[in-house]
Amino acid sequence: MTLAPARAEPTDAEIGEYLLAARGRQWIAGAVGDERDPWSLLLRGGDRAEQAHRARQHRDVYRSPAGCWVVTAYDRCAELLGDPRMGLWYPDPAPGRRSAYELAQPLLSHLLSLDRAFMCLDPAEYRNLTAWTDPVLGAEPVEHHVDRLTALCRAELARLPERFDLIRDYAQPAAAAALAELIELPVPHRPTLAAVSAAAAVALDAVLCPPQRPVALGLRSAVETAHEILGRERDTAAVPPRVLTGVAGVEMAAQLTANVLLALLRDPAGHDRVRAEPQRIPALVEQALCDDPPVRVEHRVALADVPVAGQVIAAGSEVVLWVEAANPGRGAGAGNGRVRPPLTVDAGLYTRCVAPFARVVATAAVTAAVSSPYPVRPDGEPLRRLRSPVTAAHTRIPVAVTAIPSTEG
Repeated sequence: MTLAPARAEPTDAEIGEYLLAARGRQWIAGAVGDERDPWSLLLRGGDRAEQAHRARQHRDVYRSPAGCWVVTAYDRCAELLGDPRMGLWYPDPAPGRRSAYELAQPLLSHLLSLDRAFMCLDPAEYRNLTAWTDPVLGAEPVEHHVDRLTALCRAELARLPERFDLIRDYAQPAAAAALAELIELPVPHRPTLAAVSAAAAVALDAVLCPPQRPVALGLRSAVETAHEILGRERDTAAVPPRVLTGVAGVEMAAQLTANVLLALLRDPAGHDRVRAEPQRIPALVEQALCDDPPVRVEHRVALADVPVAGQVIAAGSEVVLWVEAANPGRGAGAGNGRVRPPLTVDAGLYTRCVAPFARVVATAAVTAAVSSPYPVRPDGEPLRRLRSPVTAAHTRIPVAVTAIPSTEG
């Protein structure tokens, strides 16, 4: 794993100009054609379930007006997820050494410096999973960390007022605190890491959906700050996993935590069962990774011409593997008696590398919340980020503490 090379960087004004134009192109793409492209509509903030359903009725592989190829069929997605010709960066590395603003159509990852967050490496560099997980989780089994991270999450809960936001005040800070604890980050740097991870929360979506200028600049700054506080290791091999986890893994863990807890809040009987039997929580986390995952779309760039379903995806083309649309649901078969396992983050590239961190943090955070002597209840409607095609990220989940009724007397 190597650091991204130095290059000329676009100015803030150039970044804002390009992002505004890109957002406009995506918006227009959802308004053209007789059958309005479901992917373009999702980019505009369209209803997620409706567009995923429409995508299943659409063509398996097609060129979207939004300027990318879209793959919606399970078998095609599964095939391309494992295809080494599907990468994350330009087929010719030369454009990546130039300012993104100099290119006619730069990758958003390039413009937003996400290559500096190790989200654009060659696919082969993500294959050695332990090289990515050991610098964060160590060589011990992940179960080794659950108890101490649960205690840490309980401490996060204890400082909160009676009414708080489950994602902003608990899940995101708890995930950042867990990373700091696991890598033994010096205490003075821990608030900075929490701020970095919060500013980088849009990174997973930003590879496909241009954020507004202030958010984009905050993301670029967060990536550089992550290097400053996490790149002090003498062991340079530890830097990429820790920066990637700080930028992408913390948000994945936070959204996974929120998805599990929100499902339990909507099912009081299920919440009571899990409270009585907390050993169920790891299975709930795994189920959420299948049914309500923190990553629902995988972005790729064709590194060579790739024939798919009688068409050729040309080298350099961006490809959307719409996993959410491809997954048929629990227990669905392939039409010939086979049960197809859902495609999850474990089939991704950098998502696969931070998934073990997300699992252990979500398990600890859910355990702490469910076992609290003062469980929470919904205190308003949850909100998701409007244009969040990759993660469907929650931005607001208001809750309130409720005391357990006394059984004395």
